[in-house]
Order: sequence, then C-alpha cells, then structure tokens
Amino acid sequence: MSVGIYSFIPLTVRTRVPLTGRFRGGPRRTTAEDVTDVSQADSRGDSADSAPQSPPPGRYGDTAARDARADRRLKILGAVLGTAFLAMIGWFGYSHISSGNEISAELIKFQITSDEEVRAHLEVRKGESVTGVCTVRALTTDKAEVGRREFTFDQPVKRLDEIVSIRTTARAGSAQLIGCRPADH
Repeated sequence: MSVGIYSFIPLTVRTRVPLTGRFRGGPRRTTAEDVTDVSQADSRGDSADSAPQSPPPGRYGDTAARDARADRRLKILGAVLGTAFLAMIGWFGYSHISSGNEISAELIKFQITSDEEVRAHLEVRKGESVTGVCTVRALTTDKAEVGRREFTFDQPVKRLDEIVSIRTTARAGSAQLIGCRPADH
C-alpha cells in the first residue's frame, strides 16, 4: 500500500501479485484487478486505515452532558466579563463627563527670592468655564508655615502655567501646593 502526504491526492493500493517477468516465465501485464483506488476502498470500508467515525456509545461517559456544562460555564463567564467591561466603560465615561467641573494643579518648581517672598510655578488644569482657587503655602526648613495664599484662576482655558508670589514672615525653605477647588464651593 502506498502512503501519501495529502488526503486529497488519489493513491493506489497494489495487491500482492505473484512474481512474474524474468523470475517466473516472462513478463506479466498488470490488470485492473491488481490495482485498486484508495478512495473507493475507503468508501467500501475495505481499507485497513479506515477507523470508526465516533467511539462506541458509553465508552467515554456522557459527553453531551459534559459539553452542556462547559457551554453553561462559558456563557456565565462571558456574561460576567461583558458586564465588567460595560461597567468599566461607564466608569470612564462618567469620570470624563464629570471632570469638566473639577480643577487640579501641580507645583512644578519654587524659588526663594528673599527672606520675605517665595515664587511658585503652578500648572493648573480645569474646565474652560470653571473658576478655580488654589492654595499654596511657604514652609521653613523645619516645616513651620511662614506664609499662605489663595490664588483664583478664571481664565477661559483648560490648561495654564502661572508663577505666583507668596509673602512670608520669615525665610522659607520650600513651597507646597495644598490643593485646588472650584470657586463656588
């Protein structure tokens, strides 16, 4: 029997033919009975390579019930993951929409200009229609507060850089942004 790599290429199966030719009395022609088409042999069940299409019933247990349980678990898992995904999208959407009324700032750097003054560079992010108030304080090297001031930002922009001045009662060692809030709160 000849073996092929691809199942769609027709193969031929040679049956045992008695030796002929120079070994036993001269050449013998190969007849149609000597050559069989594998595709026909498989369809009749004559081939040794043919296997049953499904296992005998009961051999491996009830696969239908096992498949139904696996399908049910996959459906539950898909529903849970889908719900979590939709909740995450809703959370991001809500935080994006509600962030228009908020204000935030960051202290980029500060400079001690004298014993009575500190300058702070603030980067403020807010909604264009929001008026915000940020509080900055000046501290000594031992963390005592020597100055505090609130600054109002009402420019109709989303992001702005401001350098603000804080008067101090003694020489400051640092500046600290306490926080920001909308002006109407």
